Amino acid sequence: MKIVQLLFSVTCLALLTASCTGSNKMYKKGQKLDEAGLHYEASTFYINSLQRKATNSDAILALKKTGQQVLDDYYAVFYQHYADRKIKKAVYAYQEAERFKKRVDAVNVKLDVADYYEDYYKEMKTLYIEQLYATAQEDLDNENFKEAEEKLKEIQRLEPTFKNVEELTTFAFVEPKYRLGIRAFDNHEYRKAYHYFEEVVNAAGNYKESAELKSLAQENAQYTIGILKFENKSRVSGLEAAVSGSIVTDLMNYNDPFLVIIDRTNTERLINEQKLGMTGIIDQGTAAKAGELLGAKAILVGKVVSAEKKEGKLIKRSKTGYLGKPIYKVNPETGKKYKDMVYSKVYYYDYSQNNTVSCTFQYQLISTETGEILISDIVEKSFTDKIYYSTFNGDSRYLYKGTWVSQTKKKPNDKIYNSYSSKKEMDNQIKARKEIRSVENLSNQLFKSISNQVSKKIIAFNPEK
Repeated sequence: MKIVQLLFSVTCLALLTASCTGSNKMYKKGQKLDEAGLHYEASTFYINSLQRKATNSDAILALKKTGQQVLDDYYAVFYQHYADRKIKKAVYAYQEAERFKKRVDAVNVKLDVADYYEDYYKEMKTLYIEQLYATAQEDLDNENFKEAEEKLKEIQRLEPTFKNVEELTTFAFVEPKYRLGIRAFDNHEYRKAYHYFEEVVNAAGNYKESAELKSLAQENAQYTIGILKFENKSRVSGLEAAVSGSIVTDLMNYNDPFLVIIDRTNTERLINEQKLGMTGIIDQGTAAKAGELLGAKAILVGKVVSAEKKEGKLIKRSKTGYLGKPIYKVNPETGKKYKDMVYSKVYYYDYSQNNTVSCTFQYQLISTETGEILISDIVEKSFTDKIYYSTFNGDSRYLYKGTWVSQTKKKPNDKIYNSYSSKKEMDNQIKARKEIRSVENLSNQLFKSISNQVSKKIIAFNPEK
């Protein structure tokens, strides 16, 4: 226990010493700046000094003297603006003085301030706020909403509860948004209108029935897509369903307020009932028929053009190497012990395996109203995982790569690769990952990657443009 207490005391002493040293350095830098007439900069270093050591008496006295001089200069600027009736400059000059005073107060150094400065400031602030309020109202009357909002926000910073400034600030923000929403709605830009009304609702609730207008805009903007059964031209079965399911999941996860996906099961049932048998790329007539049947504004068709799933075999190779054994010898000249290494020839094994999946997917989003191809793209994706590792039946700490012909006889071409880089490479191979990602796992990644690219393009599509 005494040892622990001693270590704790030593640690605290070391930290205290470092803190004192840092404090003194800050103080001395402040002194030099003070001598050069840079009083504000000097006071900053004195403050930093006291932040490191609050009881540094030299820094306290220096900050008391220099800080007072800096603060007096700030108030002198304020008073000059006050005397000249420069109201805004006076307000912000006083606030600057107050910010400096708070920094000094934070290190427990008190500076002197004449009481009348605060009274002068209140007088200037009241005049300034009244000016801002009057000009903000003029801006609102003239529908200069942005300018009005800036002035009203400045009033809120100075006097948050002044008159009805909070209400006017909200009005200055939402009224132009509301008008833009109405204009967009009238121009049949329902998506744009929806977002404007959403901003209004978030800021001011149901301002001028913005909530109802937002819902109406969303209803008009909604775009219904039916997804037909995809084709599969590859030799890998089931891919078309996996890609389709992944795309639907991705699109649903976006929670896009305008996108409506018709359930694929219902789509296929209705198509089969009408004996349309649609797959792949379809023409304008069948697209219109499908749209009418499904109540969709567009249909998504696609096909797996090609695909491959390749599960590689785990290949095992026998490799020659050397196993070292440390031994200790005595130097006959010095009598000192030293470590040497003797090597025996051994086998270790390398393993390698590759798994690969790839797919080329073609799709089109087709308008059911015009038969126009709205989106058309080909997505090509490939994913591979490889493993390469080594194993050794024994202690691999002294296992080295090497070449030899005979395990029992020494040959001229025998070679040990015992350099640092070669040994590190050997160790990394022993520690390397031995589990390969399955073809199923890679396939899932493949489907997600394809669906992500397709979904992004569909989500980005705006039928109103």
